[in-house]
Amino acid sequence: MKKNVDFIPVKSEEEFPFIQEILKEFPVQSYGNGSVIMTVPKDDKILHLTVGSQQLKDYINMCFFELANRFPNKNTLTNVESWLRYKVMTQEPKNINYRVKRIDDTIYYDLCNDKGEYLKITKNGYELLQGNTSDYFAYNPNQSPQVIPVIKDGKIELLRKYVNISDEDWLLFIVYLISCFYEGIQHPVLNINGVYGSGKSTVSKIVKSLVDPSLQLLNDLPRQERDLVVTLTSTYYIVFDNLSKLTPEKSDIICKAVTGGNASLRELYTMTNLRNIPYNTLIALNGISDVIYRGDLAQRTIYIETLIIDEEKRRPENEFWKEFEKDKPYILGCIFNILSKAIGLYDTVTVRKLHRLADFHKLGCAIAKAIDPSLEAEFNKALIQNKMKQANNTLNNNVMLNALFDYLKKYQIDDYTGSMSELYLDVREFIQCDYKQQYELKYFPKAANAFGKSLRGYIQLCKDLGLIVDIYKDPKSGNSHVHISKKQEEQENEAEQTEEVVIGTEKKVVERHAIFERTPIVERHAIFERTPIFFNKSERVLYSAQQYKNIN
Repeated sequence: MKKNVDFIPVKSEEEFPFIQEILKEFPVQSYGNGSVIMTVPKDDKILHLTVGSQQLKDYINMCFFELANRFPNKNTLTNVESWLRYKVMTQEPKNINYRVKRIDDTIYYDLCNDKGEYLKITKNGYELLQGNTSDYFAYNPNQSPQVIPVIKDGKIELLRKYVNISDEDWLLFIVYLISCFYEGIQHPVLNINGVYGSGKSTVSKIVKSLVDPSLQLLNDLPRQERDLVVTLTSTYYIVFDNLSKLTPEKSDIICKAVTGGNASLRELYTMTNLRNIPYNTLIALNGISDVIYRGDLAQRTIYIETLIIDEEKRRPENEFWKEFEKDKPYILGCIFNILSKAIGLYDTVTVRKLHRLADFHKLGCAIAKAIDPSLEAEFNKALIQNKMKQANNTLNNNVMLNALFDYLKKYQIDDYTGSMSELYLDVREFIQCDYKQQYELKYFPKAANAFGKSLRGYIQLCKDLGLIVDIYKDPKSGNSHVHISKKQEEQENEAEQTEEVVIGTEKKVVERHAIFERTPIVERHAIFERTPIFFNKSERVLYSAQQYKNIN
């Protein structure tokens, strides 16, 4: 057979530098989960291949074969892999993200198609671009291509027919959805609840499909905390489907994902090598019942409830998704159009009382204003109502908090001062004597120190529900004490209501005292007898009843 003169003769010792020359212009990038990805051209497509994978080896083999008419040695491929990993170690790290990247007031959105297309969104609109995306975006093989958005006369209400939620939740939901395309701020967790068959998973799929489509739209919550962290580092948006339980450890990990956290994980098969993995992932949860029991996560959550679907209005799955995919380009066009307007309005928004996720609150106001100027106030109102709804759900799910609130309500205690041990015994006794059938004692803290530790985690939640909880150390004994009172505005509201009733019925107004007096337990139950104590909040000093009487 006649030798083809176009082939390049390559000796065995020249294989490695020959392949280096072929690959030197192709970008290679390392990701937090330890993988190294090389972006290579193939015909008119762009491929993202993992270093060490058989796909990249096959690609190198074919490139070499096309030029030298033979395959390289296996040892050469091993050397190439080591060289690529070393190349990543020596290059300047890039600040890249999955799917969405924001630089100042410009947002880049990766369509993840084989043409390397992405969107550039500014206050002047958005445009479709094409080129090397490795400077902006990370790559995940599970990502699916996004459709190209289409600008057409229409409104975001085009999405309304696919989302089975109340009109009350609609504005908050759509503002949250559009905010997901604005990277670099703390986004709340979307908590979708509803009865069986109400379309929780469908709503979750729609959000995931619009923001960050992937081969698997819904995920099971990993059993191990390590697996959960690794999962969160590998995507921009993730949905955990059909949850029935969320452990405190996993709740803490999800909280870190909202605010931006780091996890130190030991590399497998090593004793000392630790890998620091940053993660800041957008998360949605859904389930029949609310699985959020901890106050810190509840304050970072938007609660959406799906409605019962009328059997006569149900549609076949294929028909539903076929229609949605048809409307999806126009829905995305509306989303990016509103987002562009919101970017321009962001600096003009002033919020008097920002919520805990302040950036989301301000951005949400800008988005609502971009939809319709009259909706900015409506969004603020919806956010406050939603915050209270989630706070009450968390209260109902927590035996300790529920018992504490019922205890204060039962005995009409507006103000409580005492040691943490005393409050623990009071509430525990209350459950055992008055509410034994309502609460399962096994879910109540087993000791006062556990009770105090848990209560500290719900101080902000209690404040949202109208109670000020002040936990401090007694300067003399060093023991933990607690002072519980109603928020000032709550007291003022009650005072106004009381005054109106008194005028109408000509009854005497009950005088309010600035110093809070506890009702002695002996008057309620004969089991425990304690001396009432008084709290001077300005001096942070505890007085016995006799001491307080002598002082005044």
